[in-house]
Amino acid sequence: MERMDEWLVLSLSQYEDLHAFQLQAPTRLLEWAPGNRVFVAGYGDTGKNEILQLLPPPPIRDVVTKSLFPEREFKLECGGFSDRPIYSLKCVPGTSLLVTSGPRDSSLQLWKVSAEDSNVIKPVSAIPTENGHPWARIATTAARAQWVLHGSTLDSVHITEVESRKNIYVAAPSSSEKLSGLAFLDCNTLLLCCANGQLYLGDVRQPEAPLEAVSVPWELGDERWCMGVRQTAPGSASSSHPIACLSNRGHITLTDVRKPLEHLASAKCSVSLAQP
Repeated sequence: MERMDEWLVLSLSQYEDLHAFQLQAPTRLLEWAPGNRVFVAGYGDTGKNEILQLLPPPPIRDVVTKSLFPEREFKLECGGFSDRPIYSLKCVPGTSLLVTSGPRDSSLQLWKVSAEDSNVIKPVSAIPTENGHPWARIATTAARAQWVLHGSTLDSVHITEVESRKNIYVAAPSSSEKLSGLAFLDCNTLLLCCANGQLYLGDVRQPEAPLEAVSVPWELGDERWCMGVRQTAPGSASSSHPIACLSNRGHITLTDVRKPLEHLASAKCSVSLAQP
Protein backbone atom coordinates (compact mmCIF):
# COMPACT_ATOMS: atom_id res chain seq x y z
CA MET A 1 0.00 0.00 0.00
CA GLU A 2 2.87 2.39 0.76
CA ARG A 3 4.13 1.94 -2.79
CA MET A 4 0.70 2.88 -4.16
CA ASP A 5 0.57 5.93 -1.89
CA GLU A 6 3.97 7.05 -3.16
CA TRP A 7 2.83 6.56 -6.75
CA LEU A 8 -0.30 8.65 -6.15
CA VAL A 9 1.62 11.52 -4.54
CA LEU A 10 4.21 11.47 -7.32
CA SER A 11 1.49 11.47 -9.99
CA LEU A 12 -0.36 14.40 -8.44
CA SER A 13 2.86 16.41 -8.27
CA GLN A 14 3.17 16.25 -12.07
CA TYR A 15 0.06 18.39 -12.64
CA GLU A 16 0.13 22.18 -12.84
CA ASP A 17 -3.65 22.36 -12.37
CA LEU A 18 -5.85 19.74 -10.78
CA HIS A 19 -9.61 19.51 -11.30
CA ALA A 20 -11.60 17.11 -9.17
CA PHE A 21 -14.96 15.45 -8.69
CA GLN A 22 -15.54 12.99 -5.88
CA LEU A 23 -17.33 9.86 -7.09
CA GLN A 24 -19.46 7.88 -4.66
CA ALA A 25 -18.37 4.59 -6.24
CA PRO A 26 -15.52 3.42 -8.50
CA THR A 27 -15.84 3.64 -12.28
CA ARG A 28 -14.16 1.80 -15.13
CA LEU A 29 -15.09 4.25 -17.89
CA LEU A 30 -14.57 7.91 -18.73
CA GLU A 31 -16.31 8.93 -21.94
CA TRP A 32 -16.16 12.33 -23.63
CA ALA A 33 -19.48 13.67 -24.93
CA PRO A 34 -20.51 16.54 -27.24
CA GLY A 35 -20.10 19.96 -25.71
CA ASN A 36 -16.98 18.90 -23.80
CA ARG A 37 -19.01 16.92 -21.31
CA VAL A 38 -17.80 13.78 -19.58
CA PHE A 39 -19.73 10.65 -18.62
CA VAL A 40 -18.80 8.29 -15.79
CA ALA A 41 -20.72 5.29 -14.47
CA GLY A 42 -20.47 2.72 -11.69
CA TYR A 43 -20.01 -1.01 -12.08
CA GLY A 44 -21.01 -2.49 -8.74
CA ASP A 45 -22.62 -5.93 -8.63
CA THR A 46 -25.20 -4.90 -6.05
CA GLY A 47 -27.45 -1.89 -5.67
CA LYS A 48 -27.87 1.05 -8.03
CA ASN A 49 -25.03 2.24 -10.27
CA GLU A 50 -24.92 5.94 -11.08
CA ILE A 51 -24.56 7.36 -14.58
CA LEU A 52 -23.31 10.94 -14.34
CA GLN A 53 -22.82 13.68 -16.91
CA LEU A 54 -20.15 16.10 -15.71
CA LEU A 55 -19.12 19.50 -17.02
CA PRO A 56 -15.40 20.26 -16.64
CA PRO A 57 -14.53 23.67 -15.20
CA PRO A 58 -13.84 26.54 -17.61
CA PRO A 59 -10.24 27.42 -18.44
CA ILE A 60 -8.61 29.30 -15.61
CA ARG A 61 -6.07 31.98 -16.40
CA ASP A 62 -3.74 34.01 -14.22
CA VAL A 63 -4.51 31.97 -11.13
CA VAL A 64 -1.92 32.37 -8.41
CA THR A 65 -3.02 29.66 -6.01
CA LYS A 66 -2.88 26.01 -7.02
CA SER A 67 -5.35 24.78 -4.43
CA LEU A 68 -8.75 23.34 -5.27
CA PHE A 69 -11.80 25.58 -5.10
CA PRO A 70 -15.35 25.30 -6.53
CA GLU A 71 -14.54 26.88 -9.91
CA ARG A 72 -12.01 24.11 -10.47
CA GLU A 73 -14.35 21.24 -9.75
CA PHE A 74 -16.44 19.30 -12.24
CA LYS A 75 -20.12 20.28 -12.20
CA LEU A 76 -22.78 17.58 -12.06
CA GLU A 77 -25.31 18.34 -14.82
CA CYS A 78 -27.53 15.25 -14.82
CA GLY A 79 -27.58 11.64 -13.79
CA GLY A 80 -29.47 8.39 -13.57
CA PHE A 81 -29.31 4.92 -12.06
CA SER A 82 -28.74 1.49 -13.56
CA ASP A 83 -29.61 -1.76 -11.80
CA ARG A 84 -26.74 -3.53 -13.55
CA PRO A 85 -22.99 -2.85 -13.77
CA ILE A 86 -21.89 -0.53 -16.58
CA TYR A 87 -18.64 -1.55 -18.24
CA SER A 88 -18.94 0.52 -21.42
CA LEU A 89 -20.82 3.68 -22.46
CA LYS A 90 -21.01 5.52 -25.77
CA CYS A 91 -22.97 8.53 -27.02
CA VAL A 92 -25.14 7.98 -30.09
CA PRO A 93 -24.07 10.83 -32.44
CA GLY A 94 -26.75 13.28 -33.49
CA THR A 95 -29.10 12.24 -30.68
CA SER A 96 -29.53 12.66 -26.94
CA LEU A 97 -29.17 8.90 -26.48
CA LEU A 98 -26.55 6.85 -24.68
CA VAL A 99 -25.87 3.16 -25.13
CA THR A 100 -24.34 1.09 -22.34
CA SER A 101 -23.31 -2.50 -21.76
CA GLY A 102 -22.24 -4.67 -18.87
CA PRO A 103 -22.91 -7.98 -17.12
CA ARG A 104 -25.14 -10.00 -16.71
CA ASP A 105 -25.54 -10.52 -20.47
CA SER A 106 -24.50 -8.91 -23.75
CA SER A 107 -27.68 -6.89 -24.31
CA LEU A 108 -27.39 -3.13 -24.79
CA GLN A 109 -29.24 -0.55 -22.72
CA LEU A 110 -30.44 2.74 -24.21
CA TRP A 111 -30.72 5.94 -22.19
CA LYS A 112 -31.98 9.43 -22.94
CA VAL A 113 -30.22 12.50 -21.61
CA SER A 114 -33.06 14.86 -20.73
CA ALA A 115 -33.38 18.44 -21.94
CA GLU A 116 -31.81 21.34 -20.08
CA ASP A 117 -34.88 21.76 -17.86
CA SER A 118 -34.33 18.31 -16.35
CA ASN A 119 -31.35 16.70 -14.68
CA VAL A 120 -32.31 13.06 -15.25
CA ILE A 121 -30.80 10.39 -17.50
CA LYS A 122 -33.73 8.06 -18.19
CA PRO A 123 -33.72 4.43 -19.36
CA VAL A 124 -35.47 4.10 -22.72
CA SER A 125 -35.24 0.50 -23.89
CA ALA A 126 -32.85 -2.38 -24.50
CA ILE A 127 -31.41 -4.12 -27.54
CA PRO A 128 -31.43 -7.84 -26.73
CA THR A 129 -28.86 -10.34 -27.95
CA GLU A 130 -28.88 -14.11 -27.88
CA ASN A 131 -25.22 -15.11 -27.84
CA GLY A 132 -25.04 -15.93 -24.13
CA HIS A 133 -21.93 -13.84 -23.45
CA PRO A 134 -21.57 -11.72 -20.29
CA TRP A 135 -21.17 -8.25 -21.85
CA ALA A 136 -20.52 -6.58 -25.19
CA ARG A 137 -17.88 -4.12 -26.32
CA ILE A 138 -19.52 -1.19 -28.11
CA ALA A 139 -18.58 1.61 -30.51
CA THR A 140 -20.37 4.41 -32.34
CA THR A 141 -19.34 6.81 -35.09
CA ALA A 142 -20.47 10.23 -36.27
CA ALA A 143 -20.09 8.96 -39.84
CA ARG A 144 -23.02 6.61 -39.29
CA ALA A 145 -25.41 8.21 -36.83
CA GLN A 146 -27.74 5.74 -35.10
CA TRP A 147 -25.39 2.79 -35.71
CA VAL A 148 -23.96 0.84 -32.77
CA LEU A 149 -21.18 -1.69 -33.33
CA HIS A 150 -21.20 -4.36 -30.63
CA GLY A 151 -19.91 -7.82 -29.83
CA SER A 152 -18.29 -9.98 -27.16
CA THR A 153 -16.45 -12.43 -29.38
CA LEU A 154 -15.25 -12.50 -32.96
CA ASP A 155 -18.28 -14.50 -34.04
CA SER A 156 -20.85 -12.23 -32.35
CA VAL A 157 -20.09 -8.87 -34.04
CA HIS A 158 -23.17 -6.89 -35.11
CA ILE A 159 -24.11 -3.39 -36.16
CA THR A 160 -27.58 -2.39 -34.98
CA GLU A 161 -29.57 0.71 -35.86
CA VAL A 162 -30.70 2.19 -32.57
CA GLU A 163 -34.21 3.40 -33.37
CA SER A 164 -35.38 0.53 -35.58
CA ARG A 165 -33.39 -2.20 -33.73
CA LYS A 166 -32.57 -3.51 -37.22
CA ASN A 167 -29.37 -5.48 -37.75
CA ILE A 168 -27.38 -3.56 -40.37
CA TYR A 169 -24.42 -5.93 -40.34
CA VAL A 170 -23.64 -9.36 -38.98
CA ALA A 171 -20.03 -10.53 -39.26
CA ALA A 172 -19.38 -13.75 -41.14
CA PRO A 173 -18.97 -16.81 -38.90
CA SER A 174 -15.51 -16.93 -37.38
CA SER A 175 -13.74 -18.08 -34.23
CA SER A 176 -15.07 -17.50 -30.73
CA GLU A 177 -11.97 -15.54 -29.72
CA LYS A 178 -12.80 -13.00 -27.02
CA LEU A 179 -12.83 -9.34 -28.07
CA SER A 180 -11.15 -6.62 -26.02
CA GLY A 181 -12.18 -3.73 -28.27
CA LEU A 182 -13.76 -2.65 -31.54
CA ALA A 183 -14.03 0.58 -33.52
CA PHE A 184 -15.20 2.21 -36.73
CA LEU A 185 -12.27 3.35 -38.87
CA ASP A 186 -14.71 5.02 -41.28
CA CYS A 187 -18.34 4.58 -42.27
CA ASN A 188 -17.63 1.20 -43.90
CA THR A 189 -14.56 -0.24 -42.16
CA LEU A 190 -14.45 -1.95 -38.78
CA LEU A 191 -11.43 -2.76 -36.64
CA LEU A 192 -11.65 -5.55 -34.08
CA CYS A 193 -9.07 -6.32 -31.41
CA CYS A 194 -8.99 -9.76 -29.80
CA ALA A 195 -7.76 -10.17 -26.25
CA ASN A 196 -4.81 -12.21 -27.55
CA GLY A 197 -3.61 -9.21 -29.61
CA GLN A 198 -4.82 -10.25 -33.06
CA LEU A 199 -6.44 -7.46 -35.09
CA TYR A 200 -9.13 -7.96 -37.73
CA LEU A 201 -10.72 -5.72 -40.36
CA GLY A 202 -14.33 -5.98 -41.48
CA ASP A 203 -16.22 -4.33 -44.36
CA VAL A 204 -19.82 -3.35 -43.72
CA ARG A 205 -20.53 -3.58 -47.45
CA GLN A 206 -19.42 -7.22 -47.56
CA PRO A 207 -20.96 -9.03 -44.59
CA GLU A 208 -20.48 -12.42 -46.24
CA ALA A 209 -16.73 -11.91 -46.58
CA PRO A 210 -14.52 -13.38 -43.83
CA LEU A 211 -12.93 -10.93 -41.43
CA GLU A 212 -9.42 -10.02 -42.56
CA ALA A 213 -6.65 -10.84 -40.09
CA VAL A 214 -4.12 -8.00 -39.82
CA SER A 215 -0.44 -8.86 -39.41
CA VAL A 216 0.78 -7.38 -36.14
CA PRO A 217 4.34 -6.55 -35.05
CA TRP A 218 4.10 -8.50 -31.79
CA GLU A 219 3.91 -12.15 -30.88
CA LEU A 220 0.53 -13.62 -30.05
CA GLY A 221 1.02 -15.35 -26.74
CA ASP A 222 0.03 -15.10 -23.11
CA GLU A 223 -0.30 -11.32 -23.02
CA ARG A 224 -3.74 -9.70 -22.98
CA TRP A 225 -4.16 -6.71 -25.31
CA CYS A 226 -6.51 -3.77 -25.72
CA MET A 227 -6.53 -0.95 -28.27
CA GLY A 228 -7.38 2.68 -28.86
CA VAL A 229 -8.04 4.30 -32.24
CA ARG A 230 -7.79 7.97 -33.14
CA GLN A 231 -11.16 9.15 -34.38
CA THR A 232 -11.23 11.30 -37.52
CA ALA A 233 -13.89 13.86 -38.32
CA PRO A 234 -16.62 12.81 -40.78
CA GLY A 235 -15.59 13.66 -44.33
CA SER A 236 -11.94 13.96 -43.37
CA ALA A 237 -9.54 13.33 -46.24
CA SER A 238 -7.02 11.68 -43.94
CA SER A 239 -6.55 7.95 -44.51
CA SER A 240 -4.24 7.55 -41.53
CA HIS A 241 -5.56 5.49 -38.64
CA PRO A 242 -2.99 5.31 -35.83
CA ILE A 243 -3.79 2.48 -33.45
CA ALA A 244 -2.40 2.26 -29.93
CA CYS A 245 -2.26 -1.28 -28.53
CA LEU A 246 -1.42 -1.94 -24.87
CA SER A 247 -0.70 -5.28 -23.22
CA ASN A 248 -1.13 -6.31 -19.60
CA ARG A 249 2.67 -6.57 -19.34
CA GLY A 250 3.14 -2.92 -20.22
CA HIS A 251 4.03 -3.16 -23.90
CA ILE A 252 2.51 -0.27 -25.85
CA THR A 253 2.78 0.01 -29.62
CA LEU A 254 1.55 2.67 -32.03
CA THR A 255 0.94 1.33 -35.52
CA ASP A 256 -1.13 2.02 -38.65
CA VAL A 257 -3.43 -0.48 -40.33
CA ARG A 258 -2.00 0.53 -43.71
CA LYS A 259 1.48 -0.60 -42.60
CA PRO A 260 0.75 -2.87 -39.63
CA LEU A 261 4.20 -4.45 -39.42
CA GLU A 262 5.91 -1.07 -38.95
CA HIS A 263 6.16 0.49 -35.52
CA LEU A 264 5.27 4.17 -35.48
CA ALA A 265 6.40 4.11 -31.87
CA SER A 266 6.72 1.62 -29.05
CA ALA A 267 7.56 1.62 -25.37
CA LYS A 268 7.66 -0.63 -22.33
CA CYS A 269 5.81 0.66 -19.29
CA SER A 270 6.74 -0.32 -15.77
CA VAL A 271 3.87 -2.37 -14.37
CA SER A 272 3.47 -4.52 -11.30
CA LEU A 273 2.12 -7.98 -12.06
CA ALA A 274 -0.18 -9.52 -9.48
CA GLN A 275 1.34 -12.41 -7.62
CA PRO A 276 -0.46 -15.78 -7.94
